[in-house]
Amino acid sequence: MSLFGKLKSAFQASPEEDAIVKLKMATLFMRSLSIADLNGYQLAYGKHMTAGPDLGNGRYRYYNYVVGFKPDPINIDLVLVPIDAELYDYGAPIKINSKTFKKAGKTFLRRLYKFKTIYGNTFIFQVPPVNGKAANMFGSNEVAVNQEAEARAFKEFFENLNK
Repeated sequence: MSLFGKLKSAFQASPEEDAIVKLKMATLFMRSLSIADLNGYQLAYGKHMTAGPDLGNGRYRYYNYVVGFKPDPINIDLVLVPIDAELYDYGAPIKINSKTFKKAGKTFLRRLYKFKTIYGNTFIFQVPPVNGKAANMFGSNEVAVNQEAEARAFKEFFENLNK
């Protein structure tokens, strides 16, 4: 293995590690919704979500979660499932659908995804194409995964919402 290859493997997940992470994320997602298969959901890893009402107290921060979405701009179906960095446990799923969806946009500076519901709640998060191992070396609990195709699919889903 070349020096570049060794450096890359130290900072990025291998294909085998990616496969394991994606399988565990799918399992946690299905358990959170009590479903036996993905039922058309596409999954991606998301990080650093801020959720809660636009005004007042009650804002929450989730550091790792599974983003599940069905690529249908008419019948919106988005599910955000908080997970732990070790991929052992999950929290209550947050569901955004056609009945609760108000609008989608991106934040001004950081270009994060932003979803608003009719109830006044806002969900701001990112879906990185590559999330490396380096963050964990510096004390952050994140999931190392390469998901360029998944991030691209979510970006297309997001862009279709705003057409």
